[in-house]
Amino acid sequence: MEKGDLDTYIATFNKLVGLAGYSPSDRGALALFKKGLPMLLNLSIVQHTNPHPDTLVDWQKVARDQQLKYLQTREFQKPLSSKQKAFANHLGVNNQG
Repeated sequence: MEKGDLDTYIATFNKLVGLAGYSPSDRGALALFKKGLPMLLNLSIVQHTNPHPDTLVDWQKVARDQQLKYLQTREFQKPLSSKQKAFANHLGVNNQG
């Protein structure tokens, strides 16, 4: 997976699985998929998913879910623009970030 582009990784992986003669249900396909993911994404899936995914399709779905959570969390870590700060002040919201 390059530059956090999970959708392209999944699409490319699925295409290559078929070209290589693997089935999505083959355990080897799932192992290869996991190896291509960033370590922290794999850890997040294992630590925050219950029940754990055990198929390629399920792992890909959970990877998308975890990636989306990560991206949404990053939104809140960015500093507010001056317009956003003014709006928050107008609303009486105390932003400590």
